[in-house]
Amino acid sequence: MSDHHVDDEISEGDPVPRGMSVIKRTLGRMFTSCAADPTGSVHRAWGISLIFVVLYFAVAMVESECRLVVSAW
Repeated sequence: MSDHHVDDEISEGDPVPRGMSVIKRTLGRMFTSCAADPTGSVHRAWGISLIFVVLYFAVAMVESECRLVVSAW
């Protein structure tokens, strides 16, 4: 296995916008240990996807409650 770090890929003169480099660095840190463990990477990807699904439904519930309160006026 190589000692590859995402931070090494992002240089000072990189034309990638700052937001994209932050996303690239964050995703790189999340999946650094996945290269040697394919099963672990699948489980981690499912876990991250599940977090986003739960967050989506929580926001949907709050939004629907807000719309019900506004429509009751």
